[in-house]
Amino acid sequence: MSDATYFHDLALSKLALVFGFEKAERLVREVVADGGQTEILNAQDLLIFSGTLKQRGGFEATVGAMLGLQAVLRGATSD
Repeated sequence: MSDATYFHDLALSKLALVFGFEKAERLVREVVADGGQTEILNAQDLLIFSGTLKQRGGFEATVGAMLGLQAVLRGATSD
């Protein structure tokens, strides 16, 4: 896994554990677009992604909260 795909792959893998790979791929595409992003390249991008994911509620929000924690642990800030 390269540095350029690490955060994307992290989000995809966590979602796939809960929803299965196909739905996880679709969710990543939708949530990235909904958040006004084009990619998840760094911890700050992951934090934005997690916030957008949490807005969906349910299990998506639970995974989003976990990804937000991962983002902060990897240097993202909520400025």
